[in-house]
Amino acid sequence: MPLTLKARRKPAIRIAITLLSGLLPMLLGLTILYMQAERGLEHSTRQTAEEAIRQFDLMLDNTAIAAQELLPLAGQPCADVKLAPARAGHAPPLRTLDQPGMGQQPLLQFAVW
Repeated sequence: MPLTLKARRKPAIRIAITLLSGLLPMLLGLTILYMQAERGLEHSTRQTAEEAIRQFDLMLDNTAIAAQELLPLAGQPCADVKLAPARAGHAPPLRTLDQPGMGQQPLLQFAVW
């Protein structure tokens, strides 16, 4: 059985096949990396948004609790309720609850831990 020698391919075809066999895995790898990074970023963003909503709800709930505790004191003289705001702001995210001065609005300051 004699060995037959096939004709060599043209140089342009050989270069194209070589480039294709080298670039195809790289392009597919970059595409997969991009998709994984995008999926990870979406997951991280979703978790951050959920945590922010949870913290905001917690701040609002604690503010509502403090307001409910102070509501019965409305209309009383300041001398009678001097320490009430400090006792009402017992929740961790509610940092201070100051009594207003003459013509000022009450101040609520929040801190998110």
